[in-house]
Amino acid sequence: RGWKAQAGQDIKQRLGAILGKEFAENAVEVEGERDGATLSGYAGLPTYSRGNSLQQYLFVNGRPVRDRVLLGVVRAAYQGFLARDRHAVLALFVEMPPQLVDVNVHPAKAEVRFRDTQGVRSMILRGLREALAAAGHQASTTVAFDALSKMQPNSIQPEQAQAAMGFH
Repeated sequence: RGWKAQAGQDIKQRLGAILGKEFAENAVEVEGERDGATLSGYAGLPTYSRGNSLQQYLFVNGRPVRDRVLLGVVRAAYQGFLARDRHAVLALFVEMPPQLVDVNVHPAKAEVRFRDTQGVRSMILRGLREALAAAGHQASTTVAFDALSKMQPNSIQPEQAQAAMGFH
């Protein structure tokens, strides 16, 4: 059940293959559980964001959804971390007993209705906030390297920036 990586790949490697190496380097693991529902996936650091929400991938019991409730909880979780015009990059997977979710709400089945909407919202919000808080000291490698190299033009090479930040 649910989303599975190809043989020999973990989910983060597979997401990196789909969303790009930079996503894999700048994403934190998200986990959660509540009342028989589980949350897993990866979310980009706040410093690794986009100008639109097109790279927000949400799955419920293996089905891709573009649900307003779920997109709203993602926005709420990143509030205070992202500027209003920026959007997180993420792939989240919610698994739950089928009787707790109705997938026949929307003709294209892009939206779902949860028996316990508040519980699912709370699980996702907590999972994202805990992952972001745990990674609070991290900055996107792309943004950080660019910032370091711009501080002293032509004096810091990428390898020096990586070493200075503790990346080897």
